[in-house]
Amino acid sequence: MLKKIVWFVGIFFTVIAATAVLLTFLEPGNTNSGELGYRVGKLILPILLVTTAIFFGAKRMGWILKART
Repeated sequence: MLKKIVWFVGIFFTVIAATAVLLTFLEPGNTNSGELGYRVGKLILPILLVTTAIFFGAKRMGWILKART
């Protein structure tokens, strides 16, 4: 179970990092780090909420436990 959680968190943070890097390259003219941080935060917050909801929903439904066995 712990291995599954560590794996999930690793993927989650990889997605966040990839999103931040993509946003940086998509906006080359924007050198204002405050604005970039705001944009990344605005994008990451819904992703964070959705993935957390999916994770706990799946845990409650027993999908993660079934996948482990």
